[in-house]
Amino acid sequence: MAGEKILVVDDDEQVAAYVRLACTLSGFQVEVLHDGRGAFKKALEMVPDAIVLDLKLPGTNGFRICEELRRESRTRAIPIIVVSGSWKNAEDRIRSLEAGADDFLTKPFDAQELVARINRMLQRKKVDMGHNPLTGLPGNLAIEEESRRRLANSQNISFAYIDLDNFKAYNDVYGVKQGDKVIRLLADLLTEAVKRWGNPNDFVGHIGGDDFMVITSPEKSETIFNWVAGRFDERIKAYYSDSDLKAGYITAKDRQGNIRTFKFVSASIVFLTDKNVESRQYPLLIQALTEMKGYVKHNLDRSGGSLVFKDRRSTPHDLPGDIKKSA
Repeated sequence: MAGEKILVVDDDEQVAAYVRLACTLSGFQVEVLHDGRGAFKKALEMVPDAIVLDLKLPGTNGFRICEELRRESRTRAIPIIVVSGSWKNAEDRIRSLEAGADDFLTKPFDAQELVARINRMLQRKKVDMGHNPLTGLPGNLAIEEESRRRLANSQNISFAYIDLDNFKAYNDVYGVKQGDKVIRLLADLLTEAVKRWGNPNDFVGHIGGDDFMVITSPEKSETIFNWVAGRFDERIKAYYSDSDLKAGYITAKDRQGNIRTFKFVSASIVFLTDKNVESRQYPLLIQALTEMKGYVKHNLDRSGGSLVFKDRRSTPHDLPGDIKKSA
C-alpha cells in the first residue's frame, strides 16, 4: 500500500507529528493540517487516499467535516478514521460513523494499529470502489452500484454519459500526459457543475479513459450539462499551441492510419431519465446510453463544438432518431 497519500487533520501538533512519522515510515505520503476549517478544501486539492481526522478542531469538528466530505462526489469514498481523546459515550462513536467515518480510534493510540487500520481501509476501498487514479472519482464498480441502487429505490432520475471527441488524435499529437490534463479538465468541470447547480446527492463517476457518468435529477440536467459544454469549449483552447489555434485544427493519423485533419477536442453529453429505461435494469440503461452516444457520434454535425442531447423518446422502444438536441 506504500505511496498512497494520507491527510492528517489534528490541532495537537504532537499527535500530528506522531501520526506523520508513523505513516511516513510505512511509506505513505503525508500532509498535515492543524486547522479543520481548511480540511475540506485541502481534500479537494490533493484527493488523499485516506484521512486521519481529529474529532475536536478549532472552529468546527470532525462530524461536520465528515458530512461535508461525503456530500462531495470527489471525496465521497475517501476512507476516514476519526480520532479523539475524549469520546463522551457510545453515541459519539455512532455519530461519527453516521456522519461518514469508516473507523475511529481513542487517543493515545498505537502507531502500528493506526497504520494497520489505514491499510485495511485502503484495501477495502480498492476492492469495493475502484476509484480512478487519474481523477479520484468513483470508478466502474461504484458507478454500477450507485446506478442499480437509484434505479431500484428512486424516481425522477437523470443519467448522463459524457465522453470526448477527437481525443485520440489529440493524444497522438500532444502526448498522453497532456491528454491526461484534458481528462482532468472534464472531470473538474463536471464536478464543479454538479456542485453549483446539482443536488447534494448527485453522483459523478469516471468510467475510464475519457468516459464519465453523472447521476442527477431531470430538472437540473440541462443547466449542468449546457454549462459543462460551454466551459469545456472555452477552456480547451488553452491546451493547444498557438499555431494549432491559428489553423483551427490539428493533423494526425486516423484509426486506419490515414493522415487527416481533426477539429479541436469537444464533449458529447447524452442523458436520459429513468422513465426511458425499460424495466429499470442497469444493463438496459447502459445499452440506451450507448445507443445515444453512437447516434450523436455518427449522425450529427459536430462542427459546433460540444453537444448536449436529451432522450426525448416517449418509450424506450422508439428509434434513436427520435433523440433531439437539448434546447
